[in-house]
Amino acid sequence: MTEPIITGHIHLDLTVAAGGEKAPPLTFKVVDRRVITPIFIRLQYTLTANLRVGQPRDDDGDPVLQTNYWYNLIVQADDSHTTQALTMLLSLMRGQLVYLVDSMHCADGADHTEFIKPMILSDLGDLPKDDTMLRFYYVPVMLTDASRLI
Repeated sequence: MTEPIITGHIHLDLTVAAGGEKAPPLTFKVVDRRVITPIFIRLQYTLTANLRVGQPRDDDGDPVLQTNYWYNLIVQADDSHTTQALTMLLSLMRGQLVYLVDSMHCADGADHTEFIKPMILSDLGDLPKDDTMLRFYYVPVMLTDASRLI
Protein backbone atom coordinates (compact mmCIF):
# COMPACT_ATOMS: atom_id res chain seq x y z
CA MET A 1 0.00 0.00 0.00
CA THR A 2 1.20 3.48 -0.85
CA GLU A 3 1.94 5.67 2.15
CA PRO A 4 -0.67 8.48 2.35
CA ILE A 5 0.33 12.10 2.81
CA ILE A 6 -1.75 15.17 3.65
CA THR A 7 -2.42 16.87 0.33
CA GLY A 8 -4.78 19.72 1.28
CA HIS A 9 -7.34 18.73 -1.34
CA ILE A 10 -9.88 16.00 -2.07
CA HIS A 11 -11.04 14.41 -5.30
CA LEU A 12 -14.83 14.18 -5.56
CA ASP A 13 -16.99 13.33 -8.56
CA LEU A 14 -19.70 11.05 -9.92
CA THR A 15 -17.13 9.14 -12.01
CA VAL A 16 -13.52 8.00 -11.82
CA ALA A 17 -11.06 8.91 -14.57
CA ALA A 18 -9.70 5.92 -16.49
CA GLY A 19 -6.27 7.43 -17.10
CA GLY A 20 -3.76 9.63 -15.32
CA GLU A 21 -4.15 9.49 -11.55
CA LYS A 22 -7.19 7.19 -11.90
CA ALA A 23 -9.10 9.41 -9.48
CA PRO A 24 -12.34 11.38 -9.59
CA PRO A 25 -11.58 14.34 -11.90
CA LEU A 26 -12.84 17.22 -9.72
CA THR A 27 -10.62 18.49 -6.91
CA PHE A 28 -11.51 20.84 -4.07
CA LYS A 29 -9.24 22.49 -1.51
CA VAL A 30 -10.07 21.53 2.08
CA VAL A 31 -10.25 24.06 4.91
CA ASP A 32 -11.59 21.71 7.60
CA ARG A 33 -11.89 17.92 7.76
CA ARG A 34 -13.65 15.67 10.26
CA VAL A 35 -13.84 11.91 10.29
CA ILE A 36 -17.11 10.68 11.77
CA THR A 37 -17.49 7.06 12.82
CA PRO A 38 -21.10 6.29 13.75
CA ILE A 39 -21.88 3.34 15.99
CA PHE A 40 -24.94 1.25 15.28
CA ILE A 41 -26.21 -0.54 18.33
CA ARG A 42 -29.60 -1.62 19.67
CA LEU A 43 -30.24 -2.12 23.36
CA GLN A 44 -33.19 -4.23 24.41
CA TYR A 45 -34.30 -5.71 27.72
CA THR A 46 -35.68 -9.21 27.91
CA LEU A 47 -38.74 -10.10 30.01
CA THR A 48 -36.39 -11.14 32.83
CA ALA A 49 -34.69 -7.71 32.76
CA ASN A 50 -31.50 -8.96 31.12
CA LEU A 51 -29.92 -6.53 28.72
CA ARG A 52 -29.54 -7.72 25.12
CA VAL A 53 -27.22 -5.80 22.80
CA GLY A 54 -27.62 -6.01 19.05
CA GLN A 55 -25.13 -4.74 16.53
CA PRO A 56 -25.04 -5.23 12.76
CA ARG A 57 -22.36 -7.68 11.69
CA ASP A 58 -20.89 -8.61 8.35
CA ASP A 59 -20.67 -12.12 6.87
CA ASP A 60 -17.56 -12.88 8.95
CA GLY A 61 -19.28 -11.86 12.20
CA ASP A 62 -17.31 -8.64 12.61
CA PRO A 63 -19.16 -5.44 13.63
CA VAL A 64 -20.11 -3.20 10.73
CA LEU A 65 -18.12 0.03 10.90
CA GLN A 66 -18.66 3.10 8.76
CA THR A 67 -16.38 6.05 8.13
CA ASN A 68 -18.19 9.24 7.17
CA TYR A 69 -16.49 12.52 6.33
CA TRP A 70 -17.37 16.16 6.84
CA TYR A 71 -15.42 18.80 4.95
CA ASN A 72 -15.49 22.55 4.58
CA LEU A 73 -14.46 23.02 0.95
CA ILE A 74 -13.22 25.99 -1.00
CA VAL A 75 -15.07 26.12 -4.29
CA GLN A 76 -12.77 28.09 -6.56
CA ALA A 77 -12.51 28.52 -10.31
CA ASP A 78 -9.61 26.76 -11.99
CA ASP A 79 -8.30 26.28 -15.53
CA SER A 80 -11.19 24.01 -16.54
CA HIS A 81 -14.19 25.14 -14.42
CA THR A 82 -15.79 28.41 -13.37
CA THR A 83 -17.30 28.78 -9.90
CA GLN A 84 -20.76 28.62 -11.48
CA ALA A 85 -19.90 25.32 -13.20
CA LEU A 86 -18.50 23.85 -9.97
CA THR A 87 -21.63 24.99 -8.09
CA MET A 88 -23.82 23.23 -10.67
CA LEU A 89 -21.70 20.05 -10.47
CA LEU A 90 -21.89 20.01 -6.66
CA SER A 91 -25.66 20.47 -6.73
CA LEU A 92 -25.96 17.54 -9.17
CA MET A 93 -23.99 15.34 -6.74
CA ARG A 94 -26.36 15.98 -3.80
CA GLY A 95 -27.90 12.66 -2.73
CA GLN A 96 -25.92 10.71 -5.35
CA LEU A 97 -23.30 7.99 -5.15
CA VAL A 98 -19.97 9.78 -5.57
CA TYR A 99 -16.35 8.72 -5.45
CA LEU A 100 -14.03 10.32 -2.90
CA VAL A 101 -10.29 10.40 -2.52
CA ASP A 102 -9.71 11.85 0.96
CA SER A 103 -7.09 14.51 1.62
CA MET A 104 -4.88 11.76 3.06
CA HIS A 105 -3.76 10.09 -0.16
CA CYS A 106 -0.71 9.44 -2.31
CA ALA A 107 1.26 12.18 -4.05
CA ASP A 108 -0.23 13.91 -7.08
CA GLY A 109 0.50 12.11 -10.33
CA ALA A 110 0.53 8.64 -8.71
CA ASP A 111 -2.23 6.05 -9.11
CA HIS A 112 -5.04 6.92 -6.62
CA THR A 113 -7.04 3.71 -7.12
CA GLU A 114 -6.45 2.26 -3.63
CA PHE A 115 -7.67 5.51 -1.99
CA ILE A 116 -11.04 5.74 -3.79
CA LYS A 117 -14.08 5.43 -1.49
CA PRO A 118 -17.71 5.18 -2.59
CA MET A 119 -19.77 7.73 -0.67
CA ILE A 120 -23.15 9.43 -0.80
CA LEU A 121 -23.12 13.20 -0.71
CA SER A 122 -25.75 13.31 2.02
CA ASP A 123 -25.60 16.98 2.98
CA LEU A 124 -24.49 20.03 1.10
CA GLY A 125 -24.46 23.53 2.57
CA ASP A 126 -26.08 26.56 0.99
CA LEU A 127 -24.80 27.24 -2.47
CA PRO A 128 -24.64 30.82 -3.79
CA LYS A 129 -27.05 31.94 -6.50
CA ASP A 130 -25.72 32.80 -9.94
CA ASP A 131 -23.06 35.37 -9.19
CA THR A 132 -20.61 35.80 -12.05
CA MET A 133 -18.34 38.01 -9.91
CA LEU A 134 -17.78 35.35 -7.24
CA ARG A 135 -14.19 34.04 -7.36
CA PHE A 136 -14.52 31.49 -4.56
CA TYR A 137 -16.70 30.49 -1.61
CA TYR A 138 -16.79 27.97 1.23
CA VAL A 139 -19.33 25.17 1.46
CA PRO A 140 -19.72 22.38 4.04
CA VAL A 141 -20.34 18.87 2.72
CA MET A 142 -21.20 15.62 4.49
CA LEU A 143 -20.25 12.33 2.83
CA THR A 144 -21.78 9.09 4.10
CA ASP A 145 -19.97 5.78 3.65
CA ALA A 146 -21.55 3.76 0.86
CA SER A 147 -19.05 0.89 0.72
CA ARG A 148 -21.72 -1.63 1.78
CA LEU A 149 -24.06 -0.58 -1.05
CA ILE A 150 -21.71 -1.74 -3.76
